[in-house]
Amino acid sequence: MSQERSSQIRKRRFWIVIAILVVGLVFLFQSHIIPRILSDVVYDNYDHYLPCERLPLATEVEAVVADHTGTVNQIQAISPDVRFSLEKHVCGGADHADIVIYYPTHAHREQIETILGGKTFFGTPARWINY
Repeated sequence: MSQERSSQIRKRRFWIVIAILVVGLVFLFQSHIIPRILSDVVYDNYDHYLPCERLPLATEVEAVVADHTGTVNQIQAISPDVRFSLEKHVCGGADHADIVIYYPTHAHREQIETILGGKTFFGTPARWINY
């Protein structure tokens, strides 16, 4: 095989590898894998990444919060710096909502996760923000 032919094969392989890497990175960002890792590991946050249309109606979220005021109070009692809020979003002509929990440290996050037993608030999507 000539050197020229060998050089062409190497170049072609190089560009194929680059194309595969680019496609892989695009997939990772589109599937929220990299943002989830960055959010959790670097920023100590959690996001459900649900579009507005897939969030429950605001009235449903308000009812869940009203039914579990004891748990809300327990979360807020962890620290005066821990905040619990219901955030509304308008889409598709209706009010949708999710829960947002703000906390200052990872230790607070662990306490909140223990109280809730997971990342949702009784089945309602929640975002966790370390500020």
